[in-house]
Amino acid sequence: MAIKPASREQMDAMQWPERIDPALVGPALAGQPRIRLAYHSSLSFHGYAWVIVAGRDTRRPPGAPAIAREIRVTLPQGHGDALRVRDAEIDPVMVDAWCREAASMRIPVVDISTPPCADGAVYTLSSGVGATANVIWYGDGPREWSELTTWARSVMKRLHDCTSPGEPLNLEGADRG
Repeated sequence: MAIKPASREQMDAMQWPERIDPALVGPALAGQPRIRLAYHSSLSFHGYAWVIVAGRDTRRPPGAPAIAREIRVTLPQGHGDALRVRDAEIDPVMVDAWCREAASMRIPVVDISTPPCADGAVYTLSSGVGATANVIWYGDGPREWSELTTWARSVMKRLHDCTSPGEPLNLEGADRG
């Protein structure tokens, strides 16, 4: 079975959700990206990406809510491809708390010779303003990163609940926690 590759538009949307073409979703997001999270499965042809935009920007009034953007990409076999974008306002205090939680975690360097998981689940976390950290893991991730991977899945779930209420979140390969 041949796997249809994602389109360039879909790949860009997954990597940079805040930069998606405004013609597709309305006004561009203004503000500083604080956290980016992503999940994709090469075996089930779908993925999610989230970005939280908040902070100082001349286009955002003081005290404005943060914006969470969810991108969902699906590549159903034989049914074309789909790119869905949803935005929701979220409390900037909650965003600050998530950033503090992420900053307090220590991520040890681990043996990278371990092969990726068999289910094709890949997760990404990017955070930071100025200096940026990018972390990528497969499946449940290294045992030594369990605090981070559990936190990231929890934030993904909360962001999905804000942007797509009532719709189930399908993170295959997750530790089900």
